[in-house]
Amino acid sequence: GTADTTAPMSMSERIYEAGSKTGVSRGLIEKIGAAHQEPSDYDDFSEPYNPFLPQFMTAWFRLYLDKTTKSDGIDWNDMIFGSDSGSLCDGGDGAMKRCEIIRGTSNGDHDFGDEEIQTQE
Repeated sequence: GTADTTAPMSMSERIYEAGSKTGVSRGLIEKIGAAHQEPSDYDDFSEPYNPFLPQFMTAWFRLYLDKTTKSDGIDWNDMIFGSDSGSLCDGGDGAMKRCEIIRGTSNGDHDFGDEEIQTQE
């Protein structure tokens, strides 16, 4: 996020761009005001926990680990790739400075295997 002083956006951008060579689905999200510990629920509240984050993590896992696009009345695909106000990039997780979700084109998009992506600086 824009308030992250631990891992600069440039670090995430390198990993995200390396994924473009593989054709797998990937996302790059820079939420306005989000700090590095946003996924954690620390007692000191120095960096607020985001209660919306788990639903989007679950949606991604449902799509790419479980290979489920819909279940229990929830459209996991729309949560990630949709364009309504409840989708990841269009307001469901708050205001974004940058939000890019790329649906993979490779046949092995759901099979992450044990390949390692190497990048050069």
